Amino acid sequence: MIPVTPQSARALFKGIRYVLLDVDGVLWNGDHLIAGSPDAVLAMENRMDLHVRYVTNNATMSRAGLVAEKFVPRGFVTCDVEKMVSSAYAAALYLRGHGDAASRPSDREAPSTDPSASPPLGLFDRGNVFVIGNEGLHEEIQQALGPGRFTYGLELNDATGYTPSHGAQFLSHRKLPGPRRSASPHSESSPSPACCSVLDLDIAAVVIGMDYCFNPTKLAVASLCLQKHKLAIDPGHRRSDANRDPCLFVATNTDPQIAAGTEGALLPGSGCLVGALVTAVGRQPDAICGKPSTDLLEALELLERAACPPRHLRRDECLMVGDRLTTDIAFAKAGGVRTLFVLSGCETAADVAATGIVPDFVAGSLFEAVSCFLTAT
Repeated sequence: MIPVTPQSARALFKGIRYVLLDVDGVLWNGDHLIAGSPDAVLAMENRMDLHVRYVTNNATMSRAGLVAEKFVPRGFVTCDVEKMVSSAYAAALYLRGHGDAASRPSDREAPSTDPSASPPLGLFDRGNVFVIGNEGLHEEIQQALGPGRFTYGLELNDATGYTPSHGAQFLSHRKLPGPRRSASPHSESSPSPACCSVLDLDIAAVVIGMDYCFNPTKLAVASLCLQKHKLAIDPGHRRSDANRDPCLFVATNTDPQIAAGTEGALLPGSGCLVGALVTAVGRQPDAICGKPSTDLLEALELLERAACPPRHLRRDECLMVGDRLTTDIAFAKAGGVRTLFVLSGCETAADVAATGIVPDFVAGSLFEAVSCFLTAT
C-alpha cells in the first residue's frame, strides 16, 4: 500500500484511462460534501483527459434521480446516467437476464451489428416483483419488467399494527392494499383491486435494498413470497406459475453501515435489512448485485459497449477509488482493477490489517490524490 505523494502519484495514474468512483465516502458523506471532490472530478476529466465513471452501491434512488437530485446540485455538473452504474441498476439487469423473455430482445432495443457485443437482454416477465426499497429502486426495477408486470411494496410504507396472526392472513386472504400500478410502462395500465393477497400479486422475485420505510409488514410479505411455493395452499386458489415456482431473491447490496455527517457516525445500511430477511426465511440471496460482486463492473462494460460510438473498457486501464476495503477495494481486486483507498469515509488505514485487504495506494481524499498528480506534472 503506497501513500500518494507528488512522487508516487505518477505511478497511481500511469496507464489509466477510466477512473471508477464510489460515491458515499468518496464524494460526500450523507449531506456533507467532501472538500474538493467536484474540483477533483473536473480536473480528471478536463486536465488529465480521463473518463470518470460512478460505481455506487446506493440503491435508494434511480440513476436519473441521483444525477438530478444529488450530483448536479452538488457541483458534479458533467455527471449523467450514462456515466453511472448502481446496485439498483445491476439488480434490474439481473432480472432481465433471468426472466422468461431473457433470450428475446425487447422491442425498444435495436439489434447490434457488433459481433463482440453482448446478446440483447429481454424483459423480466415471469411475474411481478416485490421490492423492499425506496421509490428509486422501484423505478429501476420497473424498467426491467415485461408488459403487464409491476413492482409492489410502496403500498406498505405506512403499514402499522403488525402481529403474526394478522401476517399469516396475508398469504391467501385479501388483507393487503392493492397495487398502485398494475402494469409496466410498456403497456397500458388497468384498474387495480382495492385489496389483495400475496398469492393475488403473482410475485416471481423479491428485490431488497435500503428502505427508509422498512417495517414488519414488509418483512412478513417478503418472507411469504419467498416460501409460498412450498406452503400448503387451499387447492381452490389459483396456482399461477409465479406462485408455483420458487421466487428469485435479489439483494442490491449488503453494506452494513452508511457514513453520515461530519462526526464520523455510521448508520445502518441495507445489509441490516438483507440480514433480517435472510434470518426470516433461512435462505441466502440468489444474487447480491452491489460491490464486492463484479456485477457492477460487468454492467459498466455493458454501458460502454452500448455508447455511440461504442467504447471498450479495459480493466487494466481502470482505477477504482473507494473508502471501503471490504466492498470497493475487494470489488476492484476481484475484477483486476488498480485501487486507491481514501480515508474520507467509513474505514481507516488500521482496517487494512484487520481485513487483510491491501489496496495499491492510499490517500486522505480524492482531491488530495488528484492534487498530488497535478503538482507532479
